[in-house]
Amino acid sequence: MFKQFLNELRHRKVLRTAIAYAILVATVVEFIDIATPALGLPTGLLRLVIQIALAGIPIVLVLSWFFDLTSGGVVWGKAPSESSQTVAASKSHLISLLLIALLATTVVYLSYRLYWEPRVAAEFERGKSIAVMPFANISNLEPEATEYFSRGISEEILNALSKVKGLRVAARTSSFAFKQHDVKEIGVALDVSVILQGTVRRSGDQLRISAQLIDTVNGFQLWSGVYSHKLDDVFLIQEQIARAIVESLQIKLLGDKKTKLIHAGTQSLQAYDKYLEGRDLLEVRTSSQARKAISIFQQALVFDPEYAQAYAGLADSWILLREVGNLSLSIATQNSHDAITKSLQLDNTLPEAQASLGLCILGGGSKADAARQFQKAIDLDPEYSDAYLLRANLLRDQGYLAEATRVYTQALALDPLNLTISENQALLYAYQGRYDKAVEQLTLSVEKEPQRLTAQLIMSQVQSLIGEKTKALQHAQTAVDIAPQNPVALSLLLDSYLRLNDLQQAAIVFKTMQVSAPNNEWVIVKTMHYYLMTDQFEALNEIADSRLVGIIDNSGFVGSDFLFERTGWSATAKLALKDAKAAIELLEKGTAEVKKLDPNPASAYVFSLLARSKFLTGDKEGAEQSAKQATQLLDRAQTEGWDNRQLSYIRATIAASSDNSSLAINHLQDAIKKGWNDFVRAEHDPIMQEIIKSAEYMALRKS
Repeated sequence: MFKQFLNELRHRKVLRTAIAYAILVATVVEFIDIATPALGLPTGLLRLVIQIALAGIPIVLVLSWFFDLTSGGVVWGKAPSESSQTVAASKSHLISLLLIALLATTVVYLSYRLYWEPRVAAEFERGKSIAVMPFANISNLEPEATEYFSRGISEEILNALSKVKGLRVAARTSSFAFKQHDVKEIGVALDVSVILQGTVRRSGDQLRISAQLIDTVNGFQLWSGVYSHKLDDVFLIQEQIARAIVESLQIKLLGDKKTKLIHAGTQSLQAYDKYLEGRDLLEVRTSSQARKAISIFQQALVFDPEYAQAYAGLADSWILLREVGNLSLSIATQNSHDAITKSLQLDNTLPEAQASLGLCILGGGSKADAARQFQKAIDLDPEYSDAYLLRANLLRDQGYLAEATRVYTQALALDPLNLTISENQALLYAYQGRYDKAVEQLTLSVEKEPQRLTAQLIMSQVQSLIGEKTKALQHAQTAVDIAPQNPVALSLLLDSYLRLNDLQQAAIVFKTMQVSAPNNEWVIVKTMHYYLMTDQFEALNEIADSRLVGIIDNSGFVGSDFLFERTGWSATAKLALKDAKAAIELLEKGTAEVKKLDPNPASAYVFSLLARSKFLTGDKEGAEQSAKQATQLLDRAQTEGWDNRQLSYIRATIAASSDNSSLAINHLQDAIKKGWNDFVRAEHDPIMQEIIKSAEYMALRKS
């Protein structure tokens, strides 16, 4: 019976057809496997091809049983004649058995590539993975005051291990998010096989560090060590711990055994201690702590004037003070630039210094140069999640939402529990019109840490984009309660009151801002917004013009984002004062080529201003051209993924620039259908002044 079945298979050429199919499939699979990284093919393509190939095997077997491929085409297969059966029976069945074995091997091979190989690779990768927990401070003297030192020890060891090839190290923010948690829970959350935890005891000039490596699957201790040395030997202890971990995980270090894992950047214990203290102060992100950090980093540099990391910390302190303190953009940028330049002169391989230089450059308005610096930091350390976050934020704010989405995904893959990344990603979702997703992500952050400032700030911005003015106000107020002097929180609170047309409360917040941080960039921009919304056009014009002094006629700023944004505000003031000619003069100096501008609604609005100004001076053809340019920018923005209510409003301003009332109303209706309700803005927009007088607009307003 079995021999007869083999004869039937051979006669109908089932095995030969199946083997030909298997060889073809194996060749295609290997080719795609090699070509995927080389040609940048989608990573899921190989898996899809294997799935199709496996599904095709039974189909090929069935078809080859019933049909034959001949020189005359595909014909219905025939059963073997008795004579052929006799001949076949007299031949060895060895070839048929070999073909069946070969076919079975092919099936096993494809199944392995599809199911087992990824699991084996993942298990191997997980076996060489570690999370470094913050070491507990058990010093007898002032434990709270020296907490920064034990955390710094942990971070230095983490940084050293992250440079070991073949070892995957969980990011600092995700690791340090855990305090007292079960090791198995940590292993699952961070997808690591082991964790390192320990204690630090500092007493006088003595230092005692204990560390242990624990398996996250069974909780067993894999290695432990206790190191007691003089405090001056802190770098030696860190090196010993890092090497012991590498040896315990059986990872081979590249290069000479004398190659150090710990690169402290200084031999001065005093400088190192001050550096750790300064970095710890920056974690709080307040103006007072930033100023303290500046002083601490300067003390570190007294102990070691060649300490590159301390200069980088000093630069970061000035940048933070620029964001949250009463410091002008120009002074903060200059101070941070001086510090970061010195840091890079001493050591240009520090990824954090390259990222800091990017932030410094961004303060000067050069987004393209800042982007290059963030990418340079990533190139130096492909696992530096903070650099990915900075890169993603810049891409988002520029308007390149598709690329920003990819970079946020990379950042979260490296640092999955980093709330700052997920919060900033939520603002991206809001720009894309994915409001439910944005609120959901921010709600998780708020529930986890109700007093978390950044979550409240971004939630306020998202609720404003949604049109939930009251909720935006509530979150802005919560942010101010958390950080009463924070200029970003105060700016958002002012903005919320203005949107609600509560000018009395807005005036109170405005005065508070002017007292606490009048030189802060956020405050200055919101001050101009306040003057516009309260019809104080002369005051708006004065402050907007003052920001153009020294740059409007400077050839170095021609075509820059910095000049473009500032001339936009100044032109708004001129148009509000009914000086369209002055607005045109400014915008023609400050406006770059459309193709070089970022694809976001703000850029398109500036061209609406230019179109309106030209229309009012009688240049109808010029107005039409500028309106087309504004539309081009909005179309590019939508291609990038912008899909929120603001786009429809900007389209309404484009139509309004030439008094096309019916089209402007249509776009406003579309905006309203999507949830837009910012009528207060429209009624103080110099482009919309004719439209808001129309009966159609009044009908919209009442509805």
